[in-house]
Amino acid sequence: KLSESQSQYSTFNTLSVYAYICLIRSCQAGEHYCPTGYTLEIDMTARRHQDERLIPRLIESGSSRNSSPASKCDWLLKVHQLTSHRQMVIQGLPPASADTESPAGSCQSTEGVADSMQYKVLQPNCSSRTDSTKPQNVPVGLFEVLNFTDRLSRVAVSFEKARSSSACNQAVIVRAVTPLTGFCSRDMLSFRGYCYAVSSAPQNMTVAVSSIRGDAQLASFSSMAEISEFIA
Repeated sequence: KLSESQSQYSTFNTLSVYAYICLIRSCQAGEHYCPTGYTLEIDMTARRHQDERLIPRLIESGSSRNSSPASKCDWLLKVHQLTSHRQMVIQGLPPASADTESPAGSCQSTEGVADSMQYKVLQPNCSSRTDSTKPQNVPVGLFEVLNFTDRLSRVAVSFEKARSSSACNQAVIVRAVTPLTGFCSRDMLSFRGYCYAVSSAPQNMTVAVSSIRGDAQLASFSSMAEISEFIA
């Protein structure tokens, strides 16, 4: 599945620009495990290219290799001090296979209610508790492009373990990316002024269309010649 979103400015020489940015460690991804008893605030404009993953698990013994299921988590993604338009990409990623609760091969059943990761864009001057906006679920394969122009924009992300959840059911990982304005994210493809993202989640057409939201849309091509140019 390919999703496309329009870049605001020219993407000329994107690859070399991002190679330089990565060399100066400005596009490293951060992993944020479940905060216990408080809301973890993440500044999505702290670096020129922000790439963060929100993982609904608790770290044990100070190592991400030793993690256990969480019951409730809250994160707050902040896009503030804007001087121009800024985009944020929200993705739903499958749980990492290394983060399974039971030994490999022991989960044979997927019965029970799936755990839920949700998010909502907060209204100005509202907290996640006072904002009446209905939160949206984060399915595997979600790809949404949000556009921000306000000086203080915030996205609240939450997780709550379902009461009847099976040990085999694990919540998806939320990925939030704020690419450098005018350029594609480093794992996207740039083509004719648009950014293309590839999803590995197997989906039929109905599910694929419903999982692409905001200013993103399912990729389309007008001719075989255009496809050949795209994959060349």
